[in-house]
Amino acid sequence: MVFAKRPLGTSKGRLVWREPLVWAAADTFDLIPGAALPLALYRERSVSCEAALAALQDGELTWEIVYTSPSLTGVRAAALAGLAITPLPVSAVIAGLRILGAEAGLPRLPDLEFAIYEKTRLDKAAAALAAALLALAQGPSRPTI
Repeated sequence: MVFAKRPLGTSKGRLVWREPLVWAAADTFDLIPGAALPLALYRERSVSCEAALAALQDGELTWEIVYTSPSLTGVRAAALAGLAITPLPVSAVIAGLRILGAEAGLPRLPDLEFAIYEKTRLDKAAAALAAALLALAQGPSRPTI
């Protein structure tokens, strides 16, 4: 069993929840008009990275990837340090970061979907984990990413 983000609108996997993908930057970060937009993105191919780049391709902003990381912790740290902005699930926006949107001239990002990918026949432990994730997602204290 795998729990992961999936491209919006795909039917693969079992949908657990959906949440907005947002542009996040340090509270102290200032966009410089006319300068390339500095981005912190996942090093490997990811749903968040592809959605961000697709949104930027459709617009007129110039951008530059200034930092890459294989992890959420890494791209979020780059944003917290004020090095770049990064696309994050809204649940991953922590103290020290703020959400940037249309008022900053940034394109809207699509929602993210989180899904469970499983074999046809799960063993008991995997089935219990899937049930726990689904129950948590429906409750008032959904996990944050």
